[in-house]
Amino acid sequence: MCAHLKTLDNADARAAMVWIIGEYGERIENAIQLMAFFSANFKDEAKQVQMAILTAAVKLYLKLGEEQSENLVT
Repeated sequence: MCAHLKTLDNADARAAMVWIIGEYGERIENAIQLMAFFSANFKDEAKQVQMAILTAAVKLYLKLGEEQSENLVT
């Protein structure tokens, strides 16, 4: 699924993918990079995607620790 991120143009699909990354981030090797991809255009995203990004960023911060995810949260 992660290989097809750029083809997700539906806000619901993007929010769902962000949720998956936040929920299972400790099992996804490049979770931080994937979240950086989604958060790059944070202001242009739909509100539901923005909320999913914020929630997933905090989840990753709590699961992976400060060193790996501090930049994402800030």
